[in-house]
Amino acid sequence: MDTIFSIRLRQLRKENNISAEELAQKLNVNKSTISRYETGKTEPYLPIVIKIANYFNVSIDWLSGVTDIKNWQKSSKTEIISNYEELTDDKKKELLRYSNYLKKDLK
Repeated sequence: MDTIFSIRLRQLRKENNISAEELAQKLNVNKSTISRYETGKTEPYLPIVIKIANYFNVSIDWLSGVTDIKNWQKSSKTEIISNYEELTDDKKKELLRYSNYLKKDLK
């Protein structure tokens, strides 16, 4: 069953012309693991999601479907505000909790 994560991972791999085997080597996992991620049979643990996001220079929020903005740092304020306004109230609360957590972590 395809998930937003599985679709976006496949998309990134194809956009960057990287094979599943090459990506598996970069992430230090088996090729079959990448296949399971891309078919939605398995969801990766957070450390792998972070590695994928860093490798492709995208946000974890985009990979997981929270936002349609691939990279916050490359986005305009207008695009970010527009995307935020489209979020449900639950997603806004989740994003606020996450941003508060990051603020504490960065101090």
